[in-house]
Amino acid sequence: MGLLEKLQETDMIAVLEREMAALREGKSKENQRIIRVAEGDENDPSAWFDMGMNDIAEALRYEDLAFERARIQYYQEHPEAEEATLNVAIPELADFYHHALECFDHVLQLDSEYYGVHCQRGICYANMHDNENAETAFLQALKDDDEDANAAYNLALLYEDWGKDDKAAEYFALAQKLQEE
Repeated sequence: MGLLEKLQETDMIAVLEREMAALREGKSKENQRIIRVAEGDENDPSAWFDMGMNDIAEALRYEDLAFERARIQYYQEHPEAEEATLNVAIPELADFYHHALECFDHVLQLDSEYYGVHCQRGICYANMHDNENAETAFLQALKDDDEDANAAYNLALLYEDWGKDDKAAEYFALAQKLQEE
């Protein structure tokens, strides 16, 4: 790898780290817009739901950035390496999901029947590897709407990751059935 390529990758790491810092600090333009809306009407469950959904989107963006940074650093340290599978631990993601859960809790305080909130709570818990709370949230989503294919599918993914293959198959079948209807 030439000097120019190394400099470009070093600059790229700096760019990724700046973007990650902005996300950690809640300074993305979308986050700031949503906070202004929620502060304008604290009793609007949809504003709080949007803020929680934005936290999930930012967690996914942060994860992508952290993975790309780790990939560049790995290949800088191992320039001779072929394609590698990287497992990257990103503890900061929990902060995004905790904040999303706080927003979803606020939604439930304002409107206990707000559509989709339990499924999104399940997704947050699943991404934090809290299988029991994720299961409870997905089952609540299905209790509220027994035709929620998204909740059934996410519950199936949870069971699959959890090693509960029979339950995973049951809910994959349910999700497919609901999707076809």
